[in-house]
Amino acid sequence: MEEKIDFVIIWVDGGDKEWQQERNKYAGKDPEDIAEYRFRDWDNLKYWFRAVEKYAPWVNNVFFVTNGQKPEWLNINCTRLKWIKHEDYIPKKWLPTFSSHPIELNLHRIEELSNKFVYFNDDMFLTDYVTESDFFDKGLPKYYAQLDINLNVDELFGHIILNDAQFINQNIELKEYFKSNKKKWFDNTHSFKNKFKNYFLSRYGLISSIKNLHLPSPILKSTIDELWNSNPETFEMTCNNKFRSITDINQYVFSWYDIVRGNFSSVRPNIGNYYIAGPHDKLIADSIKNRKYKLLCINDTNETVDFEKSKKIINDAFESVLHEKSEFEI
Repeated sequence: MEEKIDFVIIWVDGGDKEWQQERNKYAGKDPEDIAEYRFRDWDNLKYWFRAVEKYAPWVNNVFFVTNGQKPEWLNINCTRLKWIKHEDYIPKKWLPTFSSHPIELNLHRIEELSNKFVYFNDDMFLTDYVTESDFFDKGLPKYYAQLDINLNVDELFGHIILNDAQFINQNIELKEYFKSNKKKWFDNTHSFKNKFKNYFLSRYGLISSIKNLHLPSPILKSTIDELWNSNPETFEMTCNNKFRSITDINQYVFSWYDIVRGNFSSVRPNIGNYYIAGPHDKLIADSIKNRKYKLLCINDTNETVDFEKSKKIINDAFESVLHEKSEFEI
């Protein structure tokens, strides 16, 4: 029997005063730890659930992972909804956490979670009909195998990518697996330019980065288990950090590990798109209304955005196509 696929979404209510007070108790001197734009609520979570019901009715269960918060409208009695608190699966010694990384790296500890699941940040949405085969094929997660260069090593996220690359290079030999999986690195999901890039960068034998599409990611629990069992100290170092740190790794190591060893099927990169809220609002609204992509990431990284204006444009677009309540709402 074909193994079922679950969805996982992590969420925090950054406007919760009690949560803010607890966060501020642990926050260091880095202003990013308490930056408002990193935690503000776009009030569009209900559209995430409505999109799941409309565009992916086949999904097995939806795991809604929070620190114990939940929106008032959430129907926790929905049979397909599993409300998971951090304390339910993350070892107590790492709580509370205000970083997504420990939350992501420990997902394999959720006992009811299927081996095959799709991981969503709360800024990633379904915007058209998807099938199981959009995420997994013959039991393998679907990824885009594109070697890349990390050009942002002076930034926090660039440091994390650097750590991910170092982790993979220490655990797997690129050249060995590249030769045995050439078809996947040079298939028709790649342009000629990207095929050449893969060829050129593979000659170094070490990974600098692998292109991230910034879209929902299919993951195998078995891959997380394998990496934890062989590298517990590396994972624990990240989990010890209450906030994101330059010493962290993140969930990219799961997909990168499977990509390098050929444990994946190819996905076309145009299955989705990545936008920044604010400068891309009209493009975002058009993509939602006209279902231009199956998957969308609406990233909130613009500190100067007119937040209320941007939120209205985006949420009005969602409301125009997802105006009916879902089974996940009261």
